[in-house]
Amino acid sequence: MISLLFTLFFIAQVLTLKGKEKAALYTSFFALVISLFWLIHHSTDQLSILL
Repeated sequence: MISLLFTLFFIAQVLTLKGKEKAALYTSFFALVISLFWLIHHSTDQLSILL
């Protein structure tokens, strides 16, 4: 999951360098939403994982 997030943020950076700012913003927003979902999922998990 973390590698997916890193890949999405990397793709957003590459899109920015290529001049496709709108696509980069959408990719960054999508990665941010997934990051929040991942954080909420792990913070409410029954296993005791220290964040």
